[in-house]
Amino acid sequence: MRTPRPHAGPKRRESAGKRHGVVLPNFPPVLPKRCMHPTEKPVELLAFLVVRACPEGGLVLDPFAGSGATLFAAQQLGRSAVRVDLDERCCEAAAKRLKAAQRVGPALV
Repeated sequence: MRTPRPHAGPKRRESAGKRHGVVLPNFPPVLPKRCMHPTEKPVELLAFLVVRACPEGGLVLDPFAGSGATLFAAQQLGRSAVRVDLDERCCEAAAKRLKAAQRVGPALV
């Protein structure tokens, strides 16, 4: 039987403060009444990341697509996108969201 080591890793530093809602000040969370998915991120935040991580005309892969917010941001910014999600309801909701966005036109840019 192994004996536990007293210090198994680096000491954790204390948190600088509590997070109440907004983690990044310019990107408030999606309001609960507007959420399509329990862990939905703001489209503006995902657009911010897509612009910095994917060149124009590039391909965005979202392996945990949920509500499709990343795909929506990619589409609005001229990137191709591939989504994967196990929940069929999420896939259907995201497809409806993207079709509606195509009818309306670019919202982000």
